[in-house]
Amino acid sequence: GKEVIMMTGTGCWCVTLLLLLHRLVQSEWLILSPERFEVLGPTRAIFAVAGDDIILPCYIKPNITAEDMRVEWFNGTDKYHDQIRSYEGRTSLFKEELKKGNTSLKLTRVQGTDDGRYKCLVQSKTHYDDYMILFPISAVLNLQSTFVSVAIGSQPEVSIEGPKEGGMGLLCVSKGWFPEPELEKLKYFYVKLKPHWFCRSSYMPPP
Repeated sequence: GKEVIMMTGTGCWCVTLLLLLHRLVQSEWLILSPERFEVLGPTRAIFAVAGDDIILPCYIKPNITAEDMRVEWFNGTDKYHDQIRSYEGRTSLFKEELKKGNTSLKLTRVQGTDDGRYKCLVQSKTHYDDYMILFPISAVLNLQSTFVSVAIGSQPEVSIEGPKEGGMGLLCVSKGWFPEPELEKLKYFYVKLKPHWFCRSSYMPPP
């Protein structure tokens, strides 16, 4: 099964799984207007290199406050009660932005295991249960799916190849990339060595 990410609520922020859950501290949920809203996010996959910090964009339209709503982020369909350890200390919401309807998730130090599809769930209702909506008539439930691709590879190392095509060749090597990067046509550039001396070389940065 897949897991969830984190929790949040009015006056309370709790991290659970990959689940970011915005939860009220009251014993019962506030009775909210059943006004319809949309949960929107990026239309393209998000790409990142292992070790990067990324933001998974997600927001409510119209821009109503999400402070009294339930906001969940998870990387699958199953739900759990505790945060999976690989996400501990790496997920957070933007607390001040919730009032503007911004439910984006920040994920730090991304890992290869973070690769996959993530969903943002936003609910407004009178009561809450982990596995069901007790009052579906007054509840608003929306999902936004985002695909994240994490690339793994070594830092590029540049070395001198030697004389090449009337200049000095430089070699750039980066190993262990997954998924395998797409190669692009090499471009030439010039490096000044000494007055009136120039070398021509090729360099291809990692994707």
